[in-house]
Amino acid sequence: MSGVGSDSFDTALAICRTSRVPTQLWWGQERTLFYNDASLSLVGAADRSSWPEMWDRIGSLVDEVFATATPRTVDNVALPADRYASVSLGPIPGADDRVGGVFCTCVETTDPIRHARRLGTLRALALAPADCHEVSETHAAIARVLATNPHDVPAAVLYLAEGDRLRAVEWVGIAPGAAGLPLEAPLDRWPLDRRAIDVQLVGVAPIRDALVVPVRTRNGVAGVFVDASSPHRPLGVCERPVGGGRLWRLPHVSPAVMAMGAGLGER
Repeated sequence: MSGVGSDSFDTALAICRTSRVPTQLWWGQERTLFYNDASLSLVGAADRSSWPEMWDRIGSLVDEVFATATPRTVDNVALPADRYASVSLGPIPGADDRVGGVFCTCVETTDPIRHARRLGTLRALALAPADCHEVSETHAAIARVLATNPHDVPAAVLYLAEGDRLRAVEWVGIAPGAAGLPLEAPLDRWPLDRRAIDVQLVGVAPIRDALVVPVRTRNGVAGVFVDASSPHRPLGVCERPVGGGRLWRLPHVSPAVMAMGAGLGER
């Protein structure tokens, strides 16, 4: 690997290793990668398994800086495991005044990106039943909204209560009957006196579990909303307390249930 041991390489590597922000050093024509511990949290892995995917996201930028010796900054680059970062890359001089390596620092922007994405889903869910005149239109409108956000809603199923039975009317992100979820089921399949129930899903890896949330109206249980957990954020992980309760990892659950309840209760 040419240039290793040069002053510029040693200085860049020392800065990379001691930096408290995610920092990488791509060196030589081989694009040999050096990175610090902070970078591991950014790629969502405690080992090298996500680095090939990381290269797929920023490799073209690294190559551009090698070729042009011009610094680049790109905001909100999509990284593995549903993470985002603003990435700044700069050339490091090597032999014969050519670019010997590229120094890369990252500032994570995951939280604001996810927040904006979720807010968009919440707004759309609140408006979903507005122009619906039939029950079928209501649950179809809700399903269309959920389908636009596969990052936070990798899969969902909407059930309607019909007598003492539950019938699945919308499947989002998975095929009907998949994940061990029935097309029809007795109304007491899940303990619907609870606020929410955790269930395990099968055969739809990497999705592993889901929340089962009863949809209640003034007349009782009108249906059930089954919401799958994103593989990047397991169920039960709460972000912050809200109103004496807690905000679930999937904050669209309550608005979706409210939208279903409003639509089903009024029609």
